[in-house]
Amino acid sequence: MLCLGIVPVLGALYLARGRMRSLDQMRERIEGDCRCRLECVATALAGKLIDGPALQTAAGVISLRASRAPQSMVIDQTVFAAPAAGGHVLSIVGKPDSACAIRSRFIRPVPSLDPDLLAGYLVTSSDEGFARTVVTRPLLDALRSLDTRIRGRTQLRVTGGAIAIVVNRGLSTPGELLAFHEGCGEVVRLLRPVERD
Repeated sequence: MLCLGIVPVLGALYLARGRMRSLDQMRERIEGDCRCRLECVATALAGKLIDGPALQTAAGVISLRASRAPQSMVIDQTVFAAPAAGGHVLSIVGKPDSACAIRSRFIRPVPSLDPDLLAGYLVTSSDEGFARTVVTRPLLDALRSLDTRIRGRTQLRVTGGAIAIVVNRGLSTPGELLAFHEGCGEVVRLLRPVERD
């Protein structure tokens, strides 16, 4: 009887171990694919690969992610991160992605912005005055241009001393990654002079 009870337990342990090994192999494959994509543009961007894997450049850090892992081991997100000054919180997302906007009791939509200026964007912030200063036509034009160049919808978040620009698309070609880096660099340049005020 004891043997009959041990066999299912051993079988379950064997299956669990095999599943963990498969997940580890898939993670390694995804990381290798991310590293390969980033290495293709490292020289052109004068960047270096860092742990993550990610690509560190003078403008910021680009990383590729499988955001739904382990359920889906597909690279489906590209993120550009750069340091930010100040303690303000700001989120700019397209209306179709409004569920991704940062919201809390202190972070709310900014009603005083010109609706014609926003045209399809939702802006939330912890400081309405800061949002009115930052959310300008050149910034939104730079975001729209970036969306067009990478054929995706970007989300801009400024929180905790960092700027993050996220696109829910795993950019795969060197041209897409170069366009993403260049467009994100422009957005960050437009944000930084205002942050110092």
